[in-house]
Amino acid sequence: MKRAFTPVDLAIFTLALMLCFQARGVDFEREVAPILEAKCLSCHNASDAEGDLVLDSRQSVLEHPDAIIPGEAAASYLVDVITGPSPEMPEDGEPLSGAEVSLIEGWINEGAEWPDGRI
Repeated sequence: MKRAFTPVDLAIFTLALMLCFQARGVDFEREVAPILEAKCLSCHNASDAEGDLVLDSRQSVLEHPDAIIPGEAAASYLVDVITGPSPEMPEDGEPLSGAEVSLIEGWINEGAEWPDGRI
């Protein structure tokens, strides 16, 4: 005889699933860097720093005082320009998907770790 899942069973399963995803964290190399490379670096690089924002290294990003505020995605300029009903960035091409925005927000909220020499 099959046993049906109770609401408590489903709640426990959902909580366990959420904890697994939270514990994993956002991987800059696998998840964030590819977004920056595909959607941002054509305009925000060392040789073409549109808006005085260079996104090709952690050091460059931190030179812009509010571009990325580690631990505070909501206060970060980058999040401000990629979100909302009509995102300002990227200027050319499709806006970032909700999943891409969530990854960037999560990465910033987790401290915006950026390995040396990446990108």
